[in-house]
Amino acid sequence: MKKDMTKFFREQIEKINLIYGVKLVVLFLIYFATAKLGLQFDAVSGFATLVWPPTGIAIAGILIFGYRYWPAIFLGAFLVNFSTGAPALVALGIGLGNMLEAVIGVFLARRFGFMREKGELKNILLFIFFCVLGSTALAATIGVTSLWLGGIVSLATYKATWIAWWVGDALGALIVGNLIINFRERLSLKNFKLKKAAEGILFFLILIVCNLFVFTNFFTTKTIETNNPIIVYTIFPLLIWASLRFGKSGAVLAVFVTSVISIWGTVLKQGPFGVGELSDNLLLLQGYIGVIAGTSMILSAVIEERLKTERELTNERNKDEAILESIGEGVIITDTNGVILMINRSAQIMLGLEPARAIGSYYEKVIHIEDKRETPLVIANCPFTLVLSSNKVITDNYYFRPRNNKKFAVNMTTSPIVFEQKVVGVIDVFRDITHEIEIDKAKSEFVSLASHQLRTPLTTMKWYSRALMKEESEKLSPKQLEYVKEMYHNNERMIELINSLLNVSRIELGRFIIKPVEINIREIANEVIHDITPYTDGKKIVIKKHYDEKIPLAMIDPNLLKIILQNLLANSIKYSKKHATVNFYIENKEKEILFIIADKGCGIAKNQQEKIFTKMFRTDNARMIDPEGSGLGLYIVKSIIEQSGGRIWFSSAINEGSTFYVALPLLGTIKREPGSRLIYS
Repeated sequence: MKKDMTKFFREQIEKINLIYGVKLVVLFLIYFATAKLGLQFDAVSGFATLVWPPTGIAIAGILIFGYRYWPAIFLGAFLVNFSTGAPALVALGIGLGNMLEAVIGVFLARRFGFMREKGELKNILLFIFFCVLGSTALAATIGVTSLWLGGIVSLATYKATWIAWWVGDALGALIVGNLIINFRERLSLKNFKLKKAAEGILFFLILIVCNLFVFTNFFTTKTIETNNPIIVYTIFPLLIWASLRFGKSGAVLAVFVTSVISIWGTVLKQGPFGVGELSDNLLLLQGYIGVIAGTSMILSAVIEERLKTERELTNERNKDEAILESIGEGVIITDTNGVILMINRSAQIMLGLEPARAIGSYYEKVIHIEDKRETPLVIANCPFTLVLSSNKVITDNYYFRPRNNKKFAVNMTTSPIVFEQKVVGVIDVFRDITHEIEIDKAKSEFVSLASHQLRTPLTTMKWYSRALMKEESEKLSPKQLEYVKEMYHNNERMIELINSLLNVSRIELGRFIIKPVEINIREIANEVIHDITPYTDGKKIVIKKHYDEKIPLAMIDPNLLKIILQNLLANSIKYSKKHATVNFYIENKEKEILFIIADKGCGIAKNQQEKIFTKMFRTDNARMIDPEGSGLGLYIVKSIIEQSGGRIWFSSAINEGSTFYVALPLLGTIKREPGSRLIYS
């Protein structure tokens, strides 16, 4: 077994070494062959050519295969220069420079994120800066210095030789290196499309024809003069076409085709760069190619980044739409004009709407909404309008009446869609709560029935215990009298709770009477203050009255007004310290009567204020002061006020007190009957 494993690993190592050796030889041969070809183009000082593809091959080889393939580059550069006539030490220096050019250029580009981080533009800029401009300058310096030390180049020709060397290497890296790297990454038939392929073939045929026309005498025997080079700009639209339609791959290949044909024409003394010395012509041509190559590649990188971003945004949008479609709740999105932009499947089913009919239509035209009292809502009172005007989230119960006319109840949250600090639309998220309302209704009916049945024995106990305290107190021992008083106190608390439960059940069932009559508001307010005197006397609290002189008679249900004022004043007394003052204002506001009750009590914490009117909710500090409270008072008050056509709001700060405001319409509250009266205790 051990021998088999050893044999297996030895075979694998030999296989790896064989593959490495083959790649090394192939890279060496390609480098050597292209280097020999490059030196044929009128090399400056015999060694600095303006056409040097090996630089691009070397950089691509190190990027693709790794740093350990440096010997192929070093050996190729050494042998090609040695065979061209350079002394051994000079050839070694040139080989070292060409090898370092590829290794250092790739290392620095990778060090700063090349091919590792997203962003086509960043990759092309890193490649240009480190591999095209930076490392090639190092190779040119080492190579030309080696020639100078070997006596091949003088100081007088050093600069011209260095420029030719650097330009040739830079263009080789930019065009050939980019071509190999790009096609090695992107060569795939996965996204092959026949229509795009046909366009690509047509494009490259046009590109080749245009290049032959501009840079050669293939279609004409007349050489285009260098002082009239406007025709070379006809290539630019084609390169822009390549960048826009075929991305970086198309741009790189188009530049490569242009480079090959333009160099061929220039070597043949044809085209706009074909007049004069070949080395001078090639220098001008390489400058032109460098400009079009850099421009095309940067343009294509920018376009690819933009397209990539658009694809990512489209994918994210599709994901969001898929999520919204999969949500069990109904979702409707509108713009600020109320035009429906999106309606998910759940909403379509609940409302009986087809997307084709809903999307693009005005919300109020296709969706009919009613408030919790089943009254149709006008546009001004729709949650959509209220959210846009207040820029706040609204959650409430409503009724939808779809096309099949089968009305159903929903709990809906309407929220503004904010983008860059601007409201750009509204989103409704709702769920069918018909079953919940039916259960709640049954519960309320049970509570109402149970409360009615409980009131009779509790009332009897109240009268008997009161009789014992007043009429039979002399016959009772102090301990017995204490028990009777405790029984009376707890019985009163139970009656108060039963009355609250009855009021809540009647409110929720919509079975309470609102019977406005013409009343004197001052008299009702004073009556309530008189009724709660035992509470104020017990804590030595003063209720300071501030009534406007001219308070007209108003059409308000006196029983409901008493319940409202009694609850609010009782709360102010309960949560204020002894010897405190509660300020009670009644103000005539032309169309409304405004009641203000202000205290300096314990206040309401900011994080609990939005729940203060919720049924059974009590703040933390309220539970500490009065553990026996029911949490129903403010819920009852708010329900009465809103169903009477009024408004309630408050301001409060912890340990600084609370101020409650109640506004009732002066022309009269909304009338409702038949039903049962709410209990004022």
